[in-house]
Amino acid sequence: MLDYLYLVEYGADEIDEGVLAELEELGTVLSQVAQGVSLFVLFATVADVDVVASLLGLEEAQVRLLEPDQVRAASPVDAVDALAQTPVLPAANGEDLGPEGMLAMDAAVGPAPEVMRFLDLTHDLLNQIDQAFEVLLRKPDDVDALASLFDAVHRIKIAVGEQGLTDLYRLLGVGEDLLNRLRTRGFGVEAATIEILLDMASLTGEVCSELESDSLPEERDITALVDQLLELAPESEPEQHHNGQADANPPVANPPAKKTTAVKSPIVETNLRVHVRLLDRLMNLAGELVLTRNQLKQVVALGDGAAVERTTQRLDQVTTELQETVVSTRMQPVGNVFGKFRRIVRDIARDLNKDVELVLEGEEVELDKTIIEALSDPLTHLVRNALDHGIETPSVRYEQGKQPTATLLLRALHEAGQVIIEVTDSGAGIDPEKIRAKALSTGNYDASQLNSMGDRDLVRLIFHPGFSTAEEVTDISGRGVGMDVVLTNLTKLGGIVDIDSEVGRGTTVRVKLPLTLAIIPALFVGMGSERFAVPQVNLAELVRVPMRRRQELVQELGNAQVLRLRGNLLPLISLRQVFSDEIVDEEHSGALNVLVLKAGDFRYGMIVDELFDSEEIVVKPLDDFLSNSKIYVGATILGDGQVAMILDVIGISDIKDLEAIEGASAEIEEDIDDLGSDVQELLLVHNHPEEQFAIPVSLVSRIERIHCNQIERTGTRASMQYLGGHLILFSLEDAAAVSSRPETDYLYVLVFTVADHEVGLLVSELVDITSQAVDVSVEGFVQAGIMGSTTISGRTTLMVDLYDLVRRLEPTWIEEHNARYSAESERTILIVEDTAFFRNQLERFVVEAGYRALVVEDGAKALAELERRGDEIDLILTDIEMPEIDGLELARRVRSEPRFAQLPIIAVTSLGGEDNERRGRDAGVDDYLIKIDREQILQTIRHRLGAGSLAL
Repeated sequence: MLDYLYLVEYGADEIDEGVLAELEELGTVLSQVAQGVSLFVLFATVADVDVVASLLGLEEAQVRLLEPDQVRAASPVDAVDALAQTPVLPAANGEDLGPEGMLAMDAAVGPAPEVMRFLDLTHDLLNQIDQAFEVLLRKPDDVDALASLFDAVHRIKIAVGEQGLTDLYRLLGVGEDLLNRLRTRGFGVEAATIEILLDMASLTGEVCSELESDSLPEERDITALVDQLLELAPESEPEQHHNGQADANPPVANPPAKKTTAVKSPIVETNLRVHVRLLDRLMNLAGELVLTRNQLKQVVALGDGAAVERTTQRLDQVTTELQETVVSTRMQPVGNVFGKFRRIVRDIARDLNKDVELVLEGEEVELDKTIIEALSDPLTHLVRNALDHGIETPSVRYEQGKQPTATLLLRALHEAGQVIIEVTDSGAGIDPEKIRAKALSTGNYDASQLNSMGDRDLVRLIFHPGFSTAEEVTDISGRGVGMDVVLTNLTKLGGIVDIDSEVGRGTTVRVKLPLTLAIIPALFVGMGSERFAVPQVNLAELVRVPMRRRQELVQELGNAQVLRLRGNLLPLISLRQVFSDEIVDEEHSGALNVLVLKAGDFRYGMIVDELFDSEEIVVKPLDDFLSNSKIYVGATILGDGQVAMILDVIGISDIKDLEAIEGASAEIEEDIDDLGSDVQELLLVHNHPEEQFAIPVSLVSRIERIHCNQIERTGTRASMQYLGGHLILFSLEDAAAVSSRPETDYLYVLVFTVADHEVGLLVSELVDITSQAVDVSVEGFVQAGIMGSTTISGRTTLMVDLYDLVRRLEPTWIEEHNARYSAESERTILIVEDTAFFRNQLERFVVEAGYRALVVEDGAKALAELERRGDEIDLILTDIEMPEIDGLELARRVRSEPRFAQLPIIAVTSLGGEDNERRGRDAGVDDYLIKIDREQILQTIRHRLGAGSLAL
């Protein structure tokens, strides 16, 4: 058996034909690679290092003992190629390497556990320092901020000393002395002092970054910075530190001696801070899981079917709560990433002679730790790009009539189950014409292609590989490497990157990210007997193409198929085609099930044999031999124990060379369902089998199937245990004059939010989800909880008003909510809507919230009203599809008038999807909302009327 694995290095003067023969006599040569004038050999033997070195006549430094983990993740050739570039460690057996030698050994194979702990600590303390500086810059005499700053510097100094970084320890010690004297003598902190202390913090951050990247810290001359700190010290006798004695020498660590021939690859620790409250909850849920398991085993043994069903429901509930709690332990605030940008922005702005104010919002928003770690580098590049390319110097801004101090905003917020990260600067913006000229000069783009592109598509060229608008190469930008990498890395996280820019006003890069990558919602689809999972973050919509319309909607362009969908042409492939070159699947003799998939900002269709349920799945990583596959991103285990592969939507589009089809066919004017303008996606349900109800899908956040035994009653109120709390349950018959729900074992709960309360509506049956042109009649059917009726598939269907239902049953919730968010009475909103039903609904929403409403039927009348009463109007709430002048044209004309350039415009429409949202933003719409979510509409109105824009 081979006990040792070595990397042997031969110099140029030692290489001859007998080299490998000598090794073969001692063991087995696994692989070899030449690097410059050296030959590196991966070699296995039973002999220890001293025997190998003496028999081959080599120095000990030329023979490195490896751990199997160092080569297990790659082929031997790749392993040797990587390890050959690792520097040989300059120490012999038994010698004390000292702190620098220890760091050198760890740098050769990655940060050691103690270094990782040091980096985690200093990262938190540097954030504490940044926050303290932020306060002191506004309030130089803030005692608490000064104390917090002193505490952080003191703790970093101790940690630095333990790592043996003597120069940095000395610098921090002088800084600590200065801060101690300032806080004990009550001196305010002057701006010049803060600048020097910030330099000290920046240097500390640079050293930590170098350690984190597995390299030795560069040698720095800190004498000038130390002298500056000493000069700033107030006139007084030397102070003793808080422990009563001055630190004479740093507590340099003196670890046991290491043998350089036995360098081991340390296990890199990934630390995660979890609140004790969460651990307690996990323990309780684990106990509940054990009890439920025991109950299940008992009732199965007894053969009690009803008891098995009840226990299984309890097991499902406990498992769901356990899953959500485990996910919450991985969640970290984005402030962990945002915090470092205080120093980065300050340092880069100073180097570029620019005056920039950094604004951070939403630091408490949480993301999975994996995403947080992967988000750091892309965000850093976006911030550096904004500082270098976007923001002008103070003199240029002054000449343009702007405030000399520019604003850089980093904001995080939750939206529709995702986290939105925005990087916004109030700089020069991106000029599409300059992008066009730059692209043309590279020779990589055709002039006719560039001339046909809109402003938004031109701006997105900055994400193409090798594209840069910088006029010269600097340390910050100009190499054409960066924005394409940002897009690629964020897309790998399941993110979507969008960019808005206005010349002279600034740029916003908007990133949409999933909350976690460990447990994700997915749709299961079938191909033959196989099942696959499609992440819902990549799923735009499901389309069913009837047999009678296949020839009309599925066509061939060249050798490819396309799908005609709402005026656009989408590339179309079959899931079977992913695994072969087959274009048409003969098994699709009936209707086609098409997934409309999102690969970044590109969409395409995929035909599948079957559609199954949506589930939350646990993502399992792929083994090494599949790690480079562009078809799969992972796997999951199904309930029956089978493995289902998770499809890589972006990778499939790459390997199949799918490209967006520029423009749309002019003759395509109808939707895939041949629907009218006000199309609503509706959930059809039964309360009683004889009555059908419809609820807008956008208002329902979740659907739960429960057993009637799960319903608890307290007085007249019904509730159920839900996500660790209680969910109040309503029934339609509680408020409306409708038939009562029949007695059934199972019910469905439609979970929705009204007035900041999450509640559930009980129904007996789910019928279908359908897209319909809503023509709601308000005659004869309007009552409590019912807004009107429409006809769907030849059947009268009542439209449920969830807001009114809650208002009738819990009026105090609505009163408290309205009081909390009462509007300013002088605010006036212009409502533009051509459909009478929605026009009345919007007017009621606005008036009930305390605003004044001006109501018109189309864009032409809206422009006339603006001309007549423009000074009174504070916001426009408009539909998109209208006769004469539609909402997009209305927005363009409003924006063309200088006096209305800042007037907020909110679109409330039935046309969803990112393409429609993009067209709305290009036209000048500030927010794009889907009918008819009262809460979201009013929340957006409050935001637009209550929050100002970035200062220019």
